[in-house]
Amino acid sequence: MRGRKLARVKNGSFDAILPPEAHLPLDPETTRGILEETDRNQRPFRTKWRCEILGTSVKLPTVKLERTATMHTVSLDEEIARCWFEAGWAYTYGLFQSATLLTCAIIELAIERYLRSKDLWIDYENEVEEKHRTLGSAISFCRPRKNRGAYLTERILEKGTRLNEIRIEAAHMNKRRNLVLKLPPEFDSLDEIDEIEIVMQPAVDGSGKKEVYFSVNETGILFDPANQDFYKVRAFKRYAKEAISLTSEITKLIFELT
Repeated sequence: MRGRKLARVKNGSFDAILPPEAHLPLDPETTRGILEETDRNQRPFRTKWRCEILGTSVKLPTVKLERTATMHTVSLDEEIARCWFEAGWAYTYGLFQSATLLTCAIIELAIERYLRSKDLWIDYENEVEEKHRTLGSAISFCRPRKNRGAYLTERILEKGTRLNEIRIEAAHMNKRRNLVLKLPPEFDSLDEIDEIEIVMQPAVDGSGKKEVYFSVNETGILFDPANQDFYKVRAFKRYAKEAISLTSEITKLIFELT
């Protein structure tokens, strides 16, 4: 089993057989061979996805806070940095739904950091029970009230609201579970959540045929019988890319206020 090839498709038919098991085998050597082959075939996609987000960043402010808040603030900084690191690698490895949710955790932590720096966190704690504290509740707390102004700028609140909408869809999938995915050339009618990408390539033997490699238990494959092409549905990829961009923008705007 070691070094065994993944399933390959030529002109719409399998010329190799996927392992019958519904999960990775228990044998470590076999599992390693499958994972290495999967990594090799997915490397071009992962490189492209990483390059898509290279321009984004989260830079923490250098402003010192009161000593009473220092211990917790340091912890928040570490968690923001850790979640950003994980979100970037989740995106790189095609875990787009996970990346989306991680970015929302970053903004929730960033808002908490800001509120603590302004001695407003205690008011938020008194107003919202811990079990009800979400990104949405944090954004709502920072909106203007009759008796006070907004705690965050209109631009931050607008971008935060959009990110929260993405979070709700990623967590509950109210839209995506009812989607009807369409093949090209109907790109204009694709939903805003996913990305559908052709995964065909010329055969390496120079025969002029088309082929595509599938990973073990690959999901979300669409086949176009008209032209014998295969497409991969990258679930939540568009949302994840937007979420990472929004997170980069929002953190910069929040930390400018700190």
